[in-house]
Amino acid sequence: MKNVVVVGAGIVGASIAYHLAKAGAQVSVIERGMPASGASGASFAWIGKGPTPPRPAQALLRESVNEDYRRLEEELPDLHVRWTGSVQWEDSGRDPDGTGDGVALGRDELAQLEPHLVPTPAHAVFNRSDGALDPTAVVRTLLAGAENAGARVRLHEPVLGWATDDTEIVGVRTEKGVVPADVVVIAAGADSVALCDELGVRLPVAPSPSILASFSAAPEVIRTLLSSDTIEVRQTGEGTFRAARSHSGETTDQELTEVGREVLGQVRAALSGMDDVELTQVQVGIRPMPTDDDPIIGALPGHRGAYVAVMHSGVTLAATVGRLVADDLLGDHEPPELTPLRPSATRGNPSR
Repeated sequence: MKNVVVVGAGIVGASIAYHLAKAGAQVSVIERGMPASGASGASFAWIGKGPTPPRPAQALLRESVNEDYRRLEEELPDLHVRWTGSVQWEDSGRDPDGTGDGVALGRDELAQLEPHLVPTPAHAVFNRSDGALDPTAVVRTLLAGAENAGARVRLHEPVLGWATDDTEIVGVRTEKGVVPADVVVIAAGADSVALCDELGVRLPVAPSPSILASFSAAPEVIRTLLSSDTIEVRQTGEGTFRAARSHSGETTDQELTEVGREVLGQVRAALSGMDDVELTQVQVGIRPMPTDDDPIIGALPGHRGAYVAVMHSGVTLAATVGRLVADDLLGDHEPPELTPLRPSATRGNPSR
């Protein structure tokens, strides 16, 4: 039985831990805080196949994103994705680029699908297979599934360093001692960079902050996930709203609140039925953004026993990545989906 330590209890780490434990590995998850306390919890959580055509290195990986999430829904009854589809349009009036299985909609068709849009765009694309989820709830469900399969989840336990034997990783050190492992999987989002630095490996990942604004509930206003040049907003199953916004250097609570109110104003301008909706929370998530935009998944060169899984968007890719990493570590062949995503000296010069 292979002994694996997963560092990080975001959605990528939780999915990897679940798939490894289900496949028979001995798994420990080590998280410095609470589950989904990093980028996962502040994610807009859009699930879909992404742009068409996809980036070449991700093409195989993205083919089974929706299928893997539907499989998880069957395996874990408490895991839910809202398969509402998404609607995208250009505020300039130009025809938007297609994504996934997009279907072009005219003004009348769009008005029937999303009657609260004002004014109704003349052209839009409806991606019927897209969905969204509650990332914190999904992380907790994945971790519970991992525990049911024998995994151990250790929260509020920062990793202090590596346990090594020459160039081989044999575990990690925490304030409670050494946690031994045959393989350590680094799935700590942007924090993965510092962990790799300690091994003398530069991970080509940059921190990329983003803003998630949350609003109070209203009767059904949005049926799908809406995305334009101005707004990116969806309504949850509880009737509340989530809206994504790029980060422009805001640091104080006052600045973030002002951004949240600005986003709410933009959403109200685009949708009727939002007059009584109020801002409830503004979060900043630090996304791990590989410098070449492609996930980094695989063994770290020169450090036997060290494995990394860092990507954007982790929420979108987690179900598929968890399955593939388990196959990679426990199987007898390399998943072809991961071949172009390996860390190497040709990807941002990761080795110093």
